[in-house]
Amino acid sequence: KLQSFCEVARSAGYLWAWGHTWCIDSNNIHLQQSVNSIFIRYRFSALTIIYLSDILPSSKSGAMAKSIWNSRGW
Repeated sequence: KLQSFCEVARSAGYLWAWGHTWCIDSNNIHLQQSVNSIFIRYRFSALTIIYLSDILPSSKSGAMAKSIWNSRGW
């Protein structure tokens, strides 16, 4: 995954990339703070690459809307 991430960033013309994973406990009382922190970090990024484990490259149109990630506080 990391190698593919770097290849995508490189093909987009970037020499540097920063990879980060976030895990947010949806039962956490600080959920809104966590989501806001993520938004602030990525708001000004030049490129954001997201890996959705349940979406295959061959997925049909609309598959992203059904991703489990849409049920995690976004």
